[in-house]
Amino acid sequence: MSTLQRSTADEVTEQSPDVRAAPPLVPVSGARGRGGGRGFSSVLRGRGRVTGLDGLRTVAVVLVIVYHVRPELIPGGSIGVDVFFTISGFVITRVLVGEYARTGGIGLWSFYKRRWQRLMPALLVMCAVTALLSVSFALPLFRGAWVAAALAAGSVVNLVRAGNSGTYSDLTAPLSHTWSLGVEEQFYLAWPLLLLVLLRHATARAVLAWVGVLCVLPVLWRTMLWDPTAAHRIYNGPDTRADQLLVGALLALVLARLRADDPRLATLRLWAGRLCWPALALLGLIAWQIPITEVSAWNPVWYTVG
Repeated sequence: MSTLQRSTADEVTEQSPDVRAAPPLVPVSGARGRGGGRGFSSVLRGRGRVTGLDGLRTVAVVLVIVYHVRPELIPGGSIGVDVFFTISGFVITRVLVGEYARTGGIGLWSFYKRRWQRLMPALLVMCAVTALLSVSFALPLFRGAWVAAALAAGSVVNLVRAGNSGTYSDLTAPLSHTWSLGVEEQFYLAWPLLLLVLLRHATARAVLAWVGVLCVLPVLWRTMLWDPTAAHRIYNGPDTRADQLLVGALLALVLARLRADDPRLATLRLWAGRLCWPALALLGLIAWQIPITEVSAWNPVWYTVG
């Protein structure tokens, strides 16, 4: 849980105005006829913190914590992880498209460096302490945990868990909770590259269309993979979780595309306000009634479209 909270909190911090965008590693000549902001002019209006995400993160944190402490109260509390993934996709894409709109490129090396500096030092300290406890003391929880420490340091815990068809092995204990950070790190590695290709070779409208298609592909892929023994594969896989991150990315691109005087922006604000509480109620209902990570929920509905 702490890895999820730290990851998303750091991403929101990265939006603050005092963060300077690195010079682009891949220059783009001019605006290519796309006007100011290269088709994403709204992102130039402000680069500050999106305060609404704090409340949404709090809801997700509470759901996941209560789920782990008292799973009988909210057996579907793990849906908070899905919320975190969507927030991550939104924030990271907002940062990337903002840099592209201002400079005409994305400083990939600078981006990866910032992500490493924000997430990895604390993770590596935790892994080092875990490994030390594993080899120094005969503690049942830390027996053989140096392997888990190595897997967590490499951000591949989710890939190991995806290979378990039945009960999770002890290979990743006691750092199995870093699986979600692995999904996000793998997304951070691939998404800036793909987004840069789209931004450079497609119009802003086409970028939205392509990202919309990308949101659908993981759903189709889960449908093809589905089998009762494939629940762990689907739950932990970066490819089968990508749509949750990409939906957030799509929303960031839509908001960056709409101008301040676009009437659709006012409509979006209106309906976002109207649907806020019904959406939170639905989220709470799922957390309360649907045991997503239990065997009883390993069905084609929840593990494909759901």
